[in-house]
Amino acid sequence: MNILILGAGRMGRAIAFDCLNQKDVEKVIVADRSEEQIMNCLDGIEDPKLHSAIVDVTNLKDVAALMAGNSVVISAVPYMFNLDLAKTAVETGCNFCDLGGNTDIVHEELKLHDEAVKNGVTVIPDCGLAPGMANAVSAYIIESFDEVESLKIRVGGLPLNPVPPLNYMQLFSVHGLLNEYLGEAVMLSDGELKSVPTLSGLEELSFGDEFPEMEAFITLGGTSTLPETYKDKIKFLDYKTIRYKGHRDLIKAMFDIGLADTEEITIDNEAVIPQNLLAALLEKNLPNSGKDVTLVKLEVSGIKEGKRIKETWDLVDHYDEDFNMTSMMRTTGYPAAIVGLMMGRGETKGPGALPQEKALELELFVNELKKRDINFKISEEPVND
Repeated sequence: MNILILGAGRMGRAIAFDCLNQKDVEKVIVADRSEEQIMNCLDGIEDPKLHSAIVDVTNLKDVAALMAGNSVVISAVPYMFNLDLAKTAVETGCNFCDLGGNTDIVHEELKLHDEAVKNGVTVIPDCGLAPGMANAVSAYIIESFDEVESLKIRVGGLPLNPVPPLNYMQLFSVHGLLNEYLGEAVMLSDGELKSVPTLSGLEELSFGDEFPEMEAFITLGGTSTLPETYKDKIKFLDYKTIRYKGHRDLIKAMFDIGLADTEEITIDNEAVIPQNLLAALLEKNLPNSGKDVTLVKLEVSGIKEGKRIKETWDLVDHYDEDFNMTSMMRTTGYPAAIVGLMMGRGETKGPGALPQEKALELELFVNELKKRDINFKISEEPVND
């Protein structure tokens, strides 16, 4: 199969690396508007199957021409471009998946279902880490239960050696990070869809001796389509982002004084948008290199094999020293590559525009994660009535 990857950032590199390692992949094209970005992305990867192309993803005519002839298109560009790219892929007759991150845009992509069916292609949005892998694995756990009462998803990408005050690093787009911290998230409470403010619901959690004192709080987009899919099956479902303790309060303080506002203010006769200023300062001051770790905790409570239990899946995924691959690249890029490869092999449901939990053969997806050494530790405990 031939695969086109749009976006030559860190995630584009991880997706390309994974796809090139598959025997049934004949050609991988990495496309970006910047030749320098492509060179940096592909530095050190030598494979005759690897090709590159210069394209601006806002020029849909050029994008369509580049898509033609590819089995699968994987978008690794910021979420705001994905709807137009998905439409173009459907029109061109290409299977399409993306890293997602914005549920409103995902819902618009899913409206392409009828046209995708007509053109015989599959569109699967939100295929990164969270939303993405965490949601698909959660769906896999849910399907193994007789009845599910609650699902709690906790995910965080973090520096292994945090630097104060925010104890965070640039693992993906700063604009994407701010998007997660703003607005209202969707959850299930008493089986009903409910909106809750981001940065709320602060809690403490632990990942053993290595990460004994962490925090988690509500952020945007992580639940993706799960609440709608499972609203008739699950009473409680929420998503929180994991950070080192104290991070939430610092972010909230900056937001409370207006640094996330999008209305222009005037400083020394210059018009400034506070949120753009904050993004620029974060890009300038947050570390953008170093070893990282990804933490995932999935807790499902309900009845399994006649017993009321809580099953917990924990993941502590580290920086890959052998291939110089950050954990965020592994846990975001590899799942997207897996979904793209499954589409190219005809291993997903479809055609149509479908969320992961409806489109994927979930056991196969989990097994593909294991092949890439993304291994969850599973435990269970009884729950008293």
